[in-house]
Amino acid sequence: MSFAFLMTAFDFDKSLKEFLAENDLISRESKMVVYIKPLETVRLLLSLKEEVDRLRETEQKYRSLQEERREPAQRPEAPEKPERLRPEEGFYFYRDMGDFTGLSALSLQEFRQRLKEVPLESIEFHSGRGDFENWLRSLGHAELADGFEVLRGEKVFGEDLRGRLIALIEAKTGE
Repeated sequence: MSFAFLMTAFDFDKSLKEFLAENDLISRESKMVVYIKPLETVRLLLSLKEEVDRLRETEQKYRSLQEERREPAQRPEAPEKPERLRPEEGFYFYRDMGDFTGLSALSLQEFRQRLKEVPLESIEFHSGRGDFENWLRSLGHAELADGFEVLRGEKVFGEDLRGRLIALIEAKTGE
């Protein structure tokens, strides 16, 4: 059984009319005839309202996640380690797996100096693997590590890479 209601002439459930209005489901209030099965329509509209509410909540969560992604991650800086590290905390330069260059660094200043001396293949090997960033973060230099990571993402190689890595360290240390 179905009913036809002229919305302007029939005062049906106020919450249903509010729901229709809130969700822009009323195209025009005048001259609009609505054919409904009252009980089924109310059930349908209530389930639609629940779905609309769920979708709005999902959209809000999505927008808040987008906002979080726009803001740079605020990683707390670890306290910086002492000027000179123990040998097990140092950085050891390799050309490739198992091919040690004989050079290592036990401080940020030594690291900068070694970057000037070490073969380019060693710099490219470690940069490509993210080794520099990992070591710098372990020392509490997250901001400097982020700069190194940006260079890796930009696919910088050769002497340009060497120079830019050294420049980042010098900007951090003021040397």
